[in-house]
Amino acid sequence: MINSLLNKKACKELALRFAKDNRKGCDFNRVSKQFLDDLECLVRNRITGAVMRHPTLGKTIKYLQ
Repeated sequence: MINSLLNKKACKELALRFAKDNRKGCDFNRVSKQFLDDLECLVRNRITGAVMRHPTLGKTIKYLQ
């Protein structure tokens, strides 16, 4: 995707480390492109939604609503 918002390497490492530490018996060692694409979409939607709901006061985006 153009203009990615994610550090994909860090996201993969976090997902795999979290799975290892919290999902006993799971032996995940890969993260799919679909997982990262879905995560990218969630982040993009969260940012654009917050901007659309933000009050039109001042010049600084402050709130993640």
